[in-house]
Amino acid sequence: CHGCTSLTALSAPMANYLYCGGCTSLTALSAPMATSLDCHGCTSLTALSAPMANYLDCSGCTSLTALSAPMATELNCSGCALTATLIASILADAVLLPDLDQINFDLSGGTNAAIGTWSAQAIADKNVIIGEGGTVMYNE
Repeated sequence: CHGCTSLTALSAPMANYLYCGGCTSLTALSAPMATSLDCHGCTSLTALSAPMANYLDCSGCTSLTALSAPMATELNCSGCALTATLIASILADAVLLPDLDQINFDLSGGTNAAIGTWSAQAIADKNVIIGEGGTVMYNE
């Protein structure tokens, strides 16, 4: 569904790979079985659920404020609108995963919450991931 500019909602319950980048009217996306999901540039996307995704690119989703991807090891949310609470949840899920050295998160850019607004636990979780060899990029 790449570039489907009039698509407003998408539920793909059995898809294991989904590429819907540039769907500028898409506001909600649910892909419960997807292990790889690329929805970059979906500027109206506010809610994304991909509980099995280990790769997720939602860069440039400037309205994204709700995200569930607890299995993600590769997460590109650069240029989004993630709150400090949501970032804390993402990092809390990540530290429970094996192989923290495989974590590569980009939480920078856009209006993503700056590290100065994160909870102490979120900062501690980020430090654990980085200490184990993973990467977490963020707004200062």
